[in-house]
Amino acid sequence: MSYFIKSYGDYTTIYAEGPCEYGQHCVVNLSFEQSAYYAFVVYLKNSKGQSSPAPTFSGVPTYVGTGTPKAPENVALTITGNTASLTWSPVTACVESGNPYINPSEVTYNVVRMPGDVKVAEGISATSFTEPVPAHEGVVGYSYKVTASFGDKTSGATLSNAVTDGTVTPAWSCDLTSRDGFNCFSVIDGNNDQNTWEYDAYGFTQVDIYNNWGAMSNPKDEWLVSPPLSLEGGKMYPVIFTASSYNSGYTEKFEVMGGAGATVADLTTTIVAPTDVCTESKDLPVELKGFFTAPATGTYYIALHAITPGKTYDCFARGFSIGDGIEG
Repeated sequence: MSYFIKSYGDYTTIYAEGPCEYGQHCVVNLSFEQSAYYAFVVYLKNSKGQSSPAPTFSGVPTYVGTGTPKAPENVALTITGNTASLTWSPVTACVESGNPYINPSEVTYNVVRMPGDVKVAEGISATSFTEPVPAHEGVVGYSYKVTASFGDKTSGATLSNAVTDGTVTPAWSCDLTSRDGFNCFSVIDGNNDQNTWEYDAYGFTQVDIYNNWGAMSNPKDEWLVSPPLSLEGGKMYPVIFTASSYNSGYTEKFEVMGGAGATVADLTTTIVAPTDVCTESKDLPVELKGFFTAPATGTYYIALHAITPGKTYDCFARGFSIGDGIEG
């Protein structure tokens, strides 16, 4: 009697064959040129003919070989002084189901800094990375992408949080349809509903309700806060946020607030009073204009605050600008 291990589906590829006896427990090692999912069927054959396939796991795909590591989790960035520090959790598993092979001690990591997609580390085994903050003018929002590699397989990238470095001296403007622009701002989820300002894959800074229908009935309380602004006491600064609703079927409400800190408790000066915004499309924003007077020379912050009371949809921020100070 003999056994045959064949491919499930075409039943023609023979992965292994050999002699066996009735009642024998057989262990057969199989080798493949590449890592992939394979499905097997096992037949027995004697002088009377071929058996039906063995029922256990017959035709169930099994991953064989080196797996693709999962993307790193908990990628966190801090900037202290002139040092950027990045940490993440070790990768110990693969994206493939079944039993793909991975040796966590041999997983390495690759790190790319944004903006600019600058590769700053490759093939490191540590789950942390530090570097001096690059010299720059004005303000830059930094973030990092981390991938994991094992053998010839590399994971998808995980993007860290963004951290702003530097201070803005007006006049200054920021394009919020770019990730680099969005990364200069910080976000406060005022109602803690996990549905707040984000930069999406389509190039929008938005509060995304489309992918979270449960949040449609929630009142918005979402803050998009500028980087630190270096302002002169007594001067009046023109401020503009551009914002839009999803389309004319939805009306959103915004206000623009300012203050000496980047927390809700600090942002108490009204620059633009609550204003209804209903645009023909998200690509036709309106300007929310006002003035902010710095009571004393120092650092200040200005925020777009989405405050639609309920039954809302996506809303969008397209840009921000602050002009030169005007003597009061």
